[in-house]
Amino acid sequence: MGLRAPGHIRAGFTRTTAAAFLCAALVCGAANANAQSQAGRPASDWEFRLTPYLWFAGFTGTVGAGGRTADIDAPFRDVFDELNFGAMVNFEARKNRFTTLVDGFYVSLTDEKSISIPSGLNLKANSKTFVLNPDVGFRLLGGDKASVDFLTGIRYWHIKNSLEIESEVLPGAPEVSGSKDWVDPVLGAQIGLKLPGRWRARLQGDAGGFGAGSDLTWQVVASLGYELSNKTAVNAGYRYLDVDYRSGDFRFDTALSGFLLGVSFRF
Repeated sequence: MGLRAPGHIRAGFTRTTAAAFLCAALVCGAANANAQSQAGRPASDWEFRLTPYLWFAGFTGTVGAGGRTADIDAPFRDVFDELNFGAMVNFEARKNRFTTLVDGFYVSLTDEKSISIPSGLNLKANSKTFVLNPDVGFRLLGGDKASVDFLTGIRYWHIKNSLEIESEVLPGAPEVSGSKDWVDPVLGAQIGLKLPGRWRARLQGDAGGFGAGSDLTWQVVASLGYELSNKTAVNAGYRYLDVDYRSGDFRFDTALSGFLLGVSFRF
């Protein structure tokens, strides 16, 4: 874990390249899916799935408010030390070829580090993140072994950043904070696979923003599930969510990534 001094800007390969790679992978998956008639419930029935889950997400990137910026580096191994609170849930409703997906989560993370010059200073950064991601989808290909859904929707963000200097030599140092709300349009797809026995796999990805809200946001989710019964399944996987948003002196250029663990209830 580490928090570098204000003003540091991260470097790395471009997010546009990553988003393009993600979209290409999804298109290849769709081209190789097996298009067969789908068995299961009668076509007139709705099917619902509710999945509360835990996301053990590391948090890295640059946050800024009030003209100050700081790097947060809270990796997965420190998630329980840095996490103040977190809640996550996913809901899916499906009928015939149409589906509606809603994913939401809230996390509050704090990172702090001593600053050597001047001595006795601590810089504390806190970021509260709420994301709501509703999508609607249409099944392009469906079969007994594989399915592909096209997805479109929005990603709503509410972010509050606060930066505080704690010092014995400078008591009463002010806290700088700022909050922003914005909406990103997103396009994506999900691929479902039926594996031998009761095993299931899913790959979901999207990309969006494109300057309408953030400069770019993209994510990929891969999960493996085991059906305990016709109504209940356990799931484990990995999720990576990236966003680059800047507006005035507010900045949220971050990535959240880590393992997922959830239980699905179908009704």
